[in-house]
Formats: sequence, structure tokens, C-alpha cells
Amino acid sequence: MAVQETGTRGSILEMLKRTGGMTASDLGNELGITPMAARQHLAVLAAEGLVQTTLRRSGVGRPSSVYALTEKGQETFPRLYDDMLLMVLDGVRDLEGQNGIDAILEWRARRMVSEYGPKLEKLPPEEKIEALFDALRRTYHMPEMRQSGDEIIITEYNCPIARVSRRFPEICRSELDIMRELAGLPVDRDACMAHGAGYCRYRFKLVSPQ
Repeated sequence: MAVQETGTRGSILEMLKRTGGMTASDLGNELGITPMAARQHLAVLAAEGLVQTTLRRSGVGRPSSVYALTEKGQETFPRLYDDMLLMVLDGVRDLEGQNGIDAILEWRARRMVSEYGPKLEKLPPEEKIEALFDALRRTYHMPEMRQSGDEIIITEYNCPIARVSRRFPEICRSELDIMRELAGLPVDRDACMAHGAGYCRYRFKLVSPQ
């Protein structure tokens, strides 16, 4: 897995990353361990500065302790050379303006489509989406995929270049264009981490060939 912690604690970090926060009881149920054992693991992670606790009240009774990742905990998941990439893109914008940024993203899109397009073009739509899902999984996006009616939905719980895309949201727009081109289908994104959501969610609309 793509985190520094392994075993049960690594699984806890991944579940907190995916959900945004869980109680010790919920974690124990998911992991097949007792809430006490989950709290012991959480105490170690909290001591390492990876997990924090907040109180959540639901109805009457005592509030529940909800565990979530700290900023340090978020950073245990892969980041792809953020500082260098930000410096390069800042330099391009300073030297060439917005046209320079647009040109780089257009070049990247053309390269990705030319590299992956021939491998996908003859596949049925569902297999194209499966191939895109596998590519996201290999590049640490922590994706999940499910079908709902005539849509296939891919949700990404990690953005390897989150800091970069927040400063350069053009990257997110380009990513959506690449998805549409490679899938050969209508694709919408209704949630984006660069705009404050806890995940990125893509909806691939399955349509019959005209």
C-alpha cells in the first residue's frame, strides 16, 4: 500500500483517508478487531501526529470520538514531486504567461492520448473505463469504481498532486478532457479535491454507438 505505516495501522490510515473520519467502533468492525484494539492503534498514530480526534454528537447521550487524519497524516500518502512541479509551472507562468501553461497542458494531453489511445480504442466502453481505473490505481489515486444505472462512477480518494492542482486548476480541466478523449464517452466530474471536496468523482455515461 502507498503509505508509510503497514499492517493494521496502514489499513486504519487508508480507511480514514477514504471516509474522512470514523469512530473506533466503526474501524474495529471494518478491521475485525475490538474497539479497544482499534483505540490502541489509534493512540500510536495520534502520538505520531498522524491522527486527531473530534467529538460528534448524534441525538441524546455522550458524543462519539471521531478519528481523522491530520495534515501530517494526509502527507503520508504519495505526493509526486509537488515542490519541483510548482516551481516549474510558476516559472512558465512568469516567463510565458497563461499561454505557456495552456501549451504545456495541451502537450501533455496529446502525449497521453497518443500513448494510451491506441491501446484503448478497440475496447468496449466498460473495458476502456476498467483500463483507466487500473491506471489510476497504479498512480496512487486510491480509486473505487461502481456502476449506477447507465453510469460508471470512479471516485478518487487521493490526489498525488493536490497542492499543484489547487494552484493550477487548469490541470483538473485538462484531466477531465483526457478522460473524455480516452473513454470516448461523455464524462462529468461532480466533485474535485482542488475545489475543496474530499475526493474527485467522475461519472462515465454509457451510451450506445450512433
